[in-house]
Amino acid sequence: MNTIRAFSVAAGATLLVAIVAASGSVVRAQELNGGEAWGVPSNAGEGAAVPEKKTPVDVTGCWVGPVDDKGQGPGYVEFTFTQTSNGTKLVADESTFDFEFDNGAYAYNDVSMKGSVSGSKVSFNGTAGKGCSMKGSGVANSGVTEITGTYHFSGACNKKGGFKGGTFQVEHC
Repeated sequence: MNTIRAFSVAAGATLLVAIVAASGSVVRAQELNGGEAWGVPSNAGEGAAVPEKKTPVDVTGCWVGPVDDKGQGPGYVEFTFTQTSNGTKLVADESTFDFEFDNGAYAYNDVSMKGSVSGSKVSFNGTAGKGCSMKGSGVANSGVTEITGTYHFSGACNKKGGFKGGTFQVEHC
């Protein structure tokens, strides 16, 4: 077995030498670039787009407006957002939601809602009791007087006849 392996390696090396000899010369990458084993064009990085850091908008406070749920129909929602000092996250024990629908259905969270803010986008999630999760996101307009977005419920409250999710458009209270 070792004899066959040694013969295979020797035959492969002989074939490689024959191919290199037939090509006339061997040129190494280091020889093409002044001895360096890497290279980039001299203008690399010029004009390259540097991602802008998105300063989070200030959405702290009360936001209220109409909501349209695919399962419950029209109603209104009130969000209370409190942001961390750098503005990128929602303070969980101070941010809440309250959905109230025209048919009498409701879902609220007055304990904690987590989330984040990046640029003009706010994303959030929380629960309305055991087995009822809500996730949503919205975008603030240029004057940060309105947030328009979508939300979705999941878990037990999303079952037949429950909350499905939909759209909202809230204004600063």
